[in-house]
Amino acid sequence: MSIDREESLFLTVSEDHSQRPIPEFVKTMGEPVRQLGGMAAAYEGVVLGGADKIFGLDELNLWLRRYRFAAYDMELLLPIAHMCLEYAVRLRIREERPGIQTMAQQAARELLETDPLNLRVTSRNWMYIYWMVRQFPQAADPESLRILRHLSGFDTMVELFVQLTEASARCENARDLVEQAVLLYHKIFTRFFAPDHDKDPVPDNHETPDPMAQPLDEGEPPEPDPAQAELSYEKAGAVLTDGIELPEDALAAGAHLQMLGIALIFICIMILTNAILQTYGKEKLPIFTVIVGGVVNVVMNYILVGNPDINIHGAPVSTLCCYMVIAGLNLFFVWKYTPEKPRYFTIFAKPVAASLLMGGAAWAVYGLASRVLDGAFLALAQQMFADPDKIQLWSVYLANAACVLLGILAGVIVYGVLVIALRILRAEDVRSIPRGEKLIKLLHLK
Repeated sequence: MSIDREESLFLTVSEDHSQRPIPEFVKTMGEPVRQLGGMAAAYEGVVLGGADKIFGLDELNLWLRRYRFAAYDMELLLPIAHMCLEYAVRLRIREERPGIQTMAQQAARELLETDPLNLRVTSRNWMYIYWMVRQFPQAADPESLRILRHLSGFDTMVELFVQLTEASARCENARDLVEQAVLLYHKIFTRFFAPDHDKDPVPDNHETPDPMAQPLDEGEPPEPDPAQAELSYEKAGAVLTDGIELPEDALAAGAHLQMLGIALIFICIMILTNAILQTYGKEKLPIFTVIVGGVVNVVMNYILVGNPDINIHGAPVSTLCCYMVIAGLNLFFVWKYTPEKPRYFTIFAKPVAASLLMGGAAWAVYGLASRVLDGAFLALAQQMFADPDKIQLWSVYLANAACVLLGILAGVIVYGVLVIALRILRAEDVRSIPRGEKLIKLLHLK
């Protein structure tokens, strides 16, 4: 079976001549370049071959998949990883394959001259243009140099970008390389560029940077100057993480906990209706409904979690559906077997309305407090810490904690008032508790 030039170069450089499929995320990472054809696609074969020889494509794919599961934006992370991989491979194999530098320069010229990947229209992608021009000054075209004028004034950010990217050449294994790309993801691409910069306007009036500038000395990358403006224009808002690196577990857990928070409503209904059914001597029915819910959970997990595009994110959805089914069946059996048929609309309408108003009040107070208290704890954090990163982290943490407490307090007050005003709480509900009669008179319950 014949193979194309790219695959031939891949097999030759990898020194493993057995034909095999490229792993999923590694393939996706280089797919835009391979589709272009020409020298860019041929050079991609060399890069993948070198990557297989040095790091192992399966290992690379494993660590890239890990960050996909951690809810990272793979459309952003994969090009960063590809840039780091290309640089690391080129430096590691250029002595045994001297022609790689010429191939890389010709590929860079193809990518810069006609801009087939549309790198010029997105401000984040200007960093890729800068990197190619820095590595291959002879490949630079006038339009690319004009684009690079807009990085003038962001010297600290560019310096950090260069040092982090050059550090990828020192990575010993696939894990180190992917983690270096993740470092660039946090330190540069989500810190200095707002998430919605898809089509940034191209400003004018800046001097052309020197593409022949010498690489910076190796060493620990400098921290960005907090006083330096972020690379953002009129569409820029808060940076994705406000300059704070969130643990990957936190990034993955947020959406899951939101879904499970909804499931908690149905868990409470399930517990209450289980007790009612057992009171009426139908203790076997809760067992039946739990089994049905468990079957629903298993089937939905098989469908959703088994889908690579959804994966672990389908687990909380399955859990939610499981408890919805159990609660729904329990409510039906309560209606069927109780002597006085409950009118569910009457039972649930007022509490649901009060809960929605409570949630709206908590959300509004939290939003208002976050604006008022923004930066209010900065002085306190400065007294507690000397490290600028810790000052920023704790000032944001303390302000957010205060806003959350105020939002919760507002929700409690609003719900308490509505419970009495809408007569959700009745005299018979509190008469049996200690000092219930005094509470009935105090709250004027009927």
